[in-house]
Amino acid sequence: MWKVAAARLAAPFLAVAVSAGCSSPEPARLTASVEGPAVAAPQFFHGNCFAGWSVRVELRVRETEGTAVWLDGLDFRILDAGLGGAVTDQSLDSVTFTDNYGERLVPPHGSVLLPVGGPSGERPVGPIVLEGVVRGRDENGNAVAASFHLTASSLDVHDPEPPGAGACSSPGMSLLPDPPLLRRRLLLDGGSQAFRARSARRVTSSQLTFLRKAST
Repeated sequence: MWKVAAARLAAPFLAVAVSAGCSSPEPARLTASVEGPAVAAPQFFHGNCFAGWSVRVELRVRETEGTAVWLDGLDFRILDAGLGGAVTDQSLDSVTFTDNYGERLVPPHGSVLLPVGGPSGERPVGPIVLEGVVRGRDENGNAVAASFHLTASSLDVHDPEPPGAGACSSPGMSLLPDPPLLRRRLLLDGGSQAFRARSARRVTSSQLTFLRKAST
């Protein structure tokens, strides 16, 4: 009789043990960080015509629970806190993510590096802030994601000399926007003192003479 009673008492504990043994494993967990400084560099077209700046940040994605993750999506925004605005805002679904980065597997307790960036119309000032969310699916089929709001440790601005030859061959013209664009700005501004003051650091008197002749 006591054997039957003991078996009845043990049954719930056995059920709990079996249930614990058959439970689903914990899903993977992702974290994100910025690797190194943000980097900015001028862009040129037609040889030496200045076309704005590019800003690049290295995003490091890590897995911390010991479960592999295949990344399949990334939304990110790069902001320049010094300029007070967004440099770029991008959303990569599974197709565009693969086009940009290929198949990205984060190994258990491992990491991968995702370079992100975009164009800036103004010379970056910094600090550079990177925010967004990275998504994936772990080896057990669980959807995982990690949101991030990160600030680069510093900003390295590269200022190389423009190429010596190209469509913008006049002295200093490679540091200007495309001449027709600048000419339209001059016409729209009406030659105001404010615009001339803002442009004095970049436009020489000979260049202004050239642009005024071109606009007549």
